[in-house]
Amino acid sequence: MEGIARITDSKTRFNTRKHARSTNFLDLIYKNGVNALDYSLKVVLPYEGVKKYINTVRTAESPDLGKLWLEHAIDPYWSEWAAGQFNEERTHAEMSGPVADIDKLETAVEMLSAFNIEELLRNTYDKIVQLLPPQEPEKAVCIYPNLTLGESLHGVVGACLDDNFLIQVNPAVSGWERYIPWVLACVR
Repeated sequence: MEGIARITDSKTRFNTRKHARSTNFLDLIYKNGVNALDYSLKVVLPYEGVKKYINTVRTAESPDLGKLWLEHAIDPYWSEWAAGQFNEERTHAEMSGPVADIDKLETAVEMLSAFNIEELLRNTYDKIVQLLPPQEPEKAVCIYPNLTLGESLHGVVGACLDDNFLIQVNPAVSGWERYIPWVLACVR
């Protein structure tokens, strides 16, 4: 119990553009934070870029998958959700690995496109900010297909990139859509 009391009694330090080295996170949110209704969530769905990647790979004689992946699926969307974030370089390096199984990628993009993931994200985020108002009024979330995610992760993983979120989904895993709210709440 002593460890728990020490953690809850101590002041939390964190960095944001607005409140560098603030001493009390909860005071900032409730005194200076954004009203739960005064926020915007930008949903970035790079499906069209991924489709261009697929088509280009299929029509090229000897495609450079890494170059094409960055050119079509990553770079056109980067400024919308990840540019300027504190771990941008690491995230860009992790996202740079191209998907080689074009048929499975095409199926994944079709499945994600058919599902109304934007509505699910917005509804979930609305509920989250009612309980924990966002410190910054503008957030972005980006959804990418990730064919390597398996049953143990329910086909969904997420990461926080400073102010924004990256969620990766393998729609081939049954029930993945039930875990989007959990992942968004955890990375939020």
